[in-house]
Amino acid sequence: MIKASKAGDAERVSRLLANGHDPTTRDAKGRSPYQLAANKEVRGLLQDTFIAVACCITCRATVCNCGV
Repeated sequence: MIKASKAGDAERVSRLLANGHDPTTRDAKGRSPYQLAANKEVRGLLQDTFIAVACCITCRATVCNCGV
């Protein structure tokens, strides 16, 4: 996730997220994929994931039905 974000590889980041990789992982310096994202597209993918996770936590759904 870190390498793909840093490289700006949105397709790979999307694939990793779809396969359940943790978007909150950190590098050796404590930086997240979002902090290292090379472009807006990668940041947007990560941001959308954070919003969806927060939504599901809020509505306490196993499968989110709120449309986020």
